[in-house]
Parts: sequence; C-alpha cells; structure tokens
Amino acid sequence: MVHLGEQGGGLIWHSFFDGSNWITPNNQAIPEHFSLSPPALASDGVNLHMVHRGRATGQHNIYHSRWNGSSWDHDTRIQGQLSKEPPAIAYYYGLTHMVHLGDSSNKIWYSTWREDEGWDQNRLTDGPQLSKASPALSGFPGKLYMVHLGDSSNNIWCSEFNRNDPDHPWFDNIRIENQSSKKPPAIADIHMVHNDSNDNRLWYTKHDGSFNWLENEVIADLNSDLAPALTIHNNQLHMVYVIAGTRDLMHAFSPLLPEEIPPDGVIKNKVKTKVKRKRTN
Repeated sequence: MVHLGEQGGGLIWHSFFDGSNWITPNNQAIPEHFSLSPPALASDGVNLHMVHRGRATGQHNIYHSRWNGSSWDHDTRIQGQLSKEPPAIAYYYGLTHMVHLGDSSNKIWYSTWREDEGWDQNRLTDGPQLSKASPALSGFPGKLYMVHLGDSSNNIWCSEFNRNDPDHPWFDNIRIENQSSKKPPAIADIHMVHNDSNDNRLWYTKHDGSFNWLENEVIADLNSDLAPALTIHNNQLHMVYVIAGTRDLMHAFSPLLPEEIPPDGVIKNKVKTKVKRKRTN
C-alpha cells in the first residue's frame, strides 16, 4: 500500500501486508517521493509500479516509480502527460496501462508503459470520455476496463478496453444503472466499492464478467468521506479506507469463495459484504 502522510507536505509512505498482518514497522516514508494527491499502484508480476502527481500547488506533472522488491527507484517525470487529478494504472497483456484526466479539462487520456521503451504518447479515450474526478482502472482474465464519474454528475460509468483496435482502443462508456458516488469509485477484478452519493456510507457491487452489474448493497458499519482503495490478494478482496471525520486508515477484507469464481470467469453469487476490519497502524 502507498498513501500520503498525515502531517501534510506530500511525502508518500508505504506499508506491506503479508497476508495476515501489516508488517512492522507498518509505515515507512519513501524518500524524495512527493505528491499533492493520492498515488496509484499496480503490479506487473515482477515490479510494483507507482504513478502520482507532483507536490507543488498547481503542478500537474505525472511521475512514475518502481519497487523491485527491496527499494523504490527515483521518481521519473512522464514527459508530455499532465493531470489535475490522481491517475490510475493497471497491468494487462504485458503492458502497464494508465488513464488520467487532462490538466485543465475533464477529458480522459490513456497511455501505456513497456519495459525498455517507457511511456508512449498519451491520447484521448474515444469520445472522448469525460469525468469530473479520477477514473479507476482494473483488469481481469482477458479484459481491461475503466469506471469513472460523469462529467458533471455523480453517476458511475463503465468502459471496456478493446485491444484489437489500436485506433479506437476504448468502447463507448455505459452508465451503470442506479449507482452513483460523491467520490471516485475503486475497482479490482470484477468488484467495485464506492461512496454514497450523498452521505458517508460505502457500497459494494460487481459485474458478471460481461459488465452486467449486480444491484449494489451497503457495506454494513463502514463509512468514509474519502474514496476507498481496493485490491485482491490471496483469494480475498481487500479495501483500505479512512473513517469519516478522522484520519484513521482502516483495512477491511472479505473472502472470495471458490464456488463464486468458476473457471469461465462468470460470477454466480454475490461476495458477502460482512467484513473483518483492522487498523493499519
């Protein structure tokens, strides 16, 4: 996990979860890595990739760094790419993919990173797609997709990546019916969590592998006024979130039952939203 510190200044911190506990010491600062807004993290199976904005007020540069298992390399500015909100990344088909807003507009841009080649020139998503807040990006077997808020509304939209058409790599976005959020949603594999549109409740939903979304449901006893983060590890769905009105960073997780994920990738039943919780520090 990577996150900003409590005291301000934009310093980025990291912490490791071994499958059962957060490794002591829980939090360690990453020297010379700073950001105005939350960083994003993805694994390519060998390295962890982190992207984030710069720390200077009004600065929209995007930076990239990698963790090789023992240390973070230096922040490298991604040339020619700017964003007014945090970017999102995911690994898919041998490439690290990134989506982000423009530096002065709600247009969503897209770029990829390849080992030994770096980041390619970013380009607008088809449409282009628009969002008033950071998009979220995730892959699952055979597919990559993005969810985001509307250009001016709290509605949640979804778009699938089309790797077979490099000239038009994103399908038209589709509104997810009856789901809205006041903060950017978080996705991992087929799962999504998001804030309520009006209050501090957190909601959970998932799709069936073909982007038919199930009715969302409230996650009992969890609340936050900031956007959560989501990932899958050791057949469990893990979420970190900040308790509403505090700076307390919490970790919640729910098991993914084997019978809920058949070999064809079509989800049969809902993942139980009764979760276990623990503080990360």
